[in-house]
Amino acid sequence: RRRWSHVFPLGEDEFKRYAGPNWKSLCQPAILPMTIDFHPSPQDLEDEYKFSVKQYSVTLPPMNETTYKSHTELLDDLLIQRMRQDFQIVPRNRIQQSARRDVRGNRLEVTLSMGHKIQNLSYNPSTDS
Repeated sequence: RRRWSHVFPLGEDEFKRYAGPNWKSLCQPAILPMTIDFHPSPQDLEDEYKFSVKQYSVTLPPMNETTYKSHTELLDDLLIQRMRQDFQIVPRNRIQQSARRDVRGNRLEVTLSMGHKIQNLSYNPSTDS
């Protein structure tokens, strides 16, 4: 319900007053926001029954073997694919607030969330050969 909260009326009174379909959303379908305002605490992330966390580290093969021009282009493509599957971007400040950690260096990192599924896409140039 939290993911689609921007679509529903704000209070219970609204539901009682306007019973029936939301005609505005039938004419123009709701769009899921690109970002989400929630990121679980590190203790919640450790519980395998609550959240499924997957880490994906991006590496690019030699330039003559790929159509991507850079790691950022590959990372952007992976991000777009996941957003088409209803994942939402978790803003970096939400992650830092919940995890109380700092992202340092020139590492590219994107965290996505869809309900109890969390995916972390990253590229670290220092580990790339």
